[in-house]
Amino acid sequence: MKYKKVEKIYNSFKKEEFIEYFSKIGYENSKDLYVGDGWQVTVGDEGIRQFKGFSLPSVKLTIMVREDISDQFMRELMVSFLKGGG
Repeated sequence: MKYKKVEKIYNSFKKEEFIEYFSKIGYENSKDLYVGDGWQVTVGDEGIRQFKGFSLPSVKLTIMVREDISDQFMRELMVSFLKGGG
């Protein structure tokens, strides 16, 4: 099977939120590396991003996912980390 590499930066989420999510759907293989069936994710360090006077937490995810499950995996990740505002 072929794998696809995706690097994605999430703003306004804390590192602990990603650790909790990936721990539920997989397991921690080593520090900040989570593994599941057909995927592995490295959760980067939490930083701060300035946006129009606001300080937001920022976390980079490095994702290796099997091509045949990549669309579903990325969709489930996106839905799990949607935030509404108003």
